[in-house]
Amino acid sequence: QLFKSFCSTDGVERAGITEPFNDEGIVYATNMNIMIWAHESDLDFKANPATSENPSAKHLIGEHNVCKYLDVEKQEFDELRTEPYVEECEECDGYGYIFSNEQETVCKHCNGEGYIEMPDKPKVFPSYHYTKLGNVFFDTHLFYRLFEVQEVTGLNKLVLVKDGKPNEAHTFRIGQLNILIMPCMFDEEVSYNDGIFDITNRLK
Repeated sequence: QLFKSFCSTDGVERAGITEPFNDEGIVYATNMNIMIWAHESDLDFKANPATSENPSAKHLIGEHNVCKYLDVEKQEFDELRTEPYVEECEECDGYGYIFSNEQETVCKHCNGEGYIEMPDKPKVFPSYHYTKLGNVFFDTHLFYRLFEVQEVTGLNKLVLVKDGKPNEAHTFRIGQLNILIMPCMFDEEVSYNDGIFDITNRLK
């Protein structure tokens, strides 16, 4: 389900966020980089009540302070997916080398790369690609989740409802669903060589 896909898959370090949870009538799902939430009355499933293991998410919501339609299409982002999809090589466990008889040899299965390209899978975004909105940068992989929500729900209108400082979470709304995304935080100025899609002028 949609909310489950926003949860962490790390059941050890982040055991409290591997499932959606209900805190005072609001259902949350997060991996600590992106979070989706909605009132339980607007959802067609029941989430377990929050426990002490779940993070306190209420303080992140804040008051909506803006209402701007984002006029950008999923197809525009799809055109930025230029890198082949890869999977870790099972022969060498992603190391690129095979250890045998106390000797280290290059893995022939992946030619020492540690991964295998999967040409039958859709291409992906480059590792370092950012979506710029004003003076805020988002990891494009995370920002693309907004369009996946649109696709699943069949709702097209994407609205920015909460913004703030460059290091503060921004919230977008699709129908009755709210999606909070944490921006990237850089130690130095981001290089345009990394790949940046500037959608600042797409806010209406």
